[in-house]
Amino acid sequence: MHAPNYLIRLLHHADRRPECSAIAFLQRGETEIKSLSFRELTEAGGIWARRWLDHRPPAEPVLLVYPPGPEFFVALFGCFFAGAIAVPLPVPRPGAALNRLVQILENTRVGALVSTSPVLEGMRKMRELELPLQSLPTFRHEELAVGEQVDAAHLPGVSIDPERPILLQFTSGSTRTPRGVVVNNRCLVANGELCTESIICEEAGRLVSWLPHHHDLGLFGGLLYPLLRGMGTVHMSPHAFIQRPVRWLRAITRYRATVGGGPPFGYELCSRLVTDEMIEDLDLSTWRHVFCGAEPVNSAPMNRFFSKFAATGLRRESFSPVYGLAETTVFVAGTNHGTLKPPPPTTTTGAREPCRLTDSSRQQIRIVDPDTCRPLPPGKCGEIWVHGPSVSPGYYADTPITPVEFRARTHPDDGHTYFRTGDLGLRQGDWLYVTGRLKDMLILNGVNVHASDILGVAGECDDRLSASAAAVFQETDDVTSDAILLIELPSKRIEEDEQLRLKTLIRARVLTETGVALDDIRIWPRGTLPRTTSGKVQLNLARQQYGEQLSDAKSRMLDSSER
Repeated sequence: MHAPNYLIRLLHHADRRPECSAIAFLQRGETEIKSLSFRELTEAGGIWARRWLDHRPPAEPVLLVYPPGPEFFVALFGCFFAGAIAVPLPVPRPGAALNRLVQILENTRVGALVSTSPVLEGMRKMRELELPLQSLPTFRHEELAVGEQVDAAHLPGVSIDPERPILLQFTSGSTRTPRGVVVNNRCLVANGELCTESIICEEAGRLVSWLPHHHDLGLFGGLLYPLLRGMGTVHMSPHAFIQRPVRWLRAITRYRATVGGGPPFGYELCSRLVTDEMIEDLDLSTWRHVFCGAEPVNSAPMNRFFSKFAATGLRRESFSPVYGLAETTVFVAGTNHGTLKPPPPTTTTGAREPCRLTDSSRQQIRIVDPDTCRPLPPGKCGEIWVHGPSVSPGYYADTPITPVEFRARTHPDDGHTYFRTGDLGLRQGDWLYVTGRLKDMLILNGVNVHASDILGVAGECDDRLSASAAAVFQETDDVTSDAILLIELPSKRIEEDEQLRLKTLIRARVLTETGVALDDIRIWPRGTLPRTTSGKVQLNLARQQYGEQLSDAKSRMLDSSER
């Protein structure tokens, strides 16, 4: 069934398998407090939509600022059924989440904001939000979630134009102000089919997720795409997982899950914090697709994960590295390796895992010289360009804006427009190796070096270190400026002798394997590096933080010399 409307697919599952569980939520990652069947989900979404349309016109962006939980799922599908544009966001707290919400309120014209009563009360007490919220209509979820049952099939969202926006997915803003990527039914259904045929989502299977509901991987890969296929999903809050990573693995065992995943740091937490005694009660033999994405996927931490949990029945061939980004409605490439062996890359990729390209009839991937726009032959590294129905129309600002990076053309022109991802990679047959970011290229001693290559080497110098908890940059934009590495160690206090040992080891290995001589290495306690709401290190803020430390140190030196 290839309906161009996501809701038609959902209603199909509700009619055919009404009692099958669509969504379950685990309080503290352990106790199931709410379960919604496909029929209950469409009924609850229909009630919310009808109540919403009593207050507001359709087709306007609605900020859904919800904590993790079943209320968010009802509100999201309520927006879909109403024909409103859903904008999922995290609950604001001091730091990245609050800054992000303030930026979105200042730069995007939205119609209203909805959340639960406790969250709204907390937001009204935040001084930073006082002015933006004064002119923005706000609604309590509790008032919209009750009402008479309606026929959801006749609500506006079911017959909406496939090209009209139904969701804005804000980019994480790791290096710039977040922008709302437009998602319409065409993008959502096309990318959902591509994703679920690659990372197989079957009606008989189950997915367990701890990922944030507003994050690309959590919203699309952990919720919308499995439901598109009629697969049930089980959710817990990210906080519950981070507190005790074994909760995720126990839920996979309990629900006999076939699919689950997240970014590399999640697997590293499991490897580090799940004890041998905890492993004895786990059965991960049903976990057929262990997907990993949202940031560069290195071999070493994943090898540690699979080795540690091999006794649970978990198989290395279940590993599914994935690559994607919000502008392509998330998924671009990835499937489990199985018995397939990817060919070795012809140029260095560090120790990154390749993603398998699947259906070329659904999208085209080109590796292109970013300066000349000429397609490059297999094995040559260049910018990754994507063409296909999954590519977003652009960014939202009252109406969709299509910047030049969405309308790129190769030279010579092959007749297609492409989205320029800004990511660097190479192709070997059906395999895509993502090697880094175009903007993260460092120029040191006249040599171009990928920042991710340096981070990969540094992160493997000690089991406590991680490439995803580090940043490398040049101190200024001058190509002759110093190369700086900041890397976190999961400890509140780091002895000087241990710092010196690790710095010496990192400096030597990075020099040997990349040819880069790091001018300064700072080892910081875990949680020190500034991050986006999705957990990525904010490079510009990290560089600013480093500069402030240097200034403080110089000031202290001047003070002591004057005394």
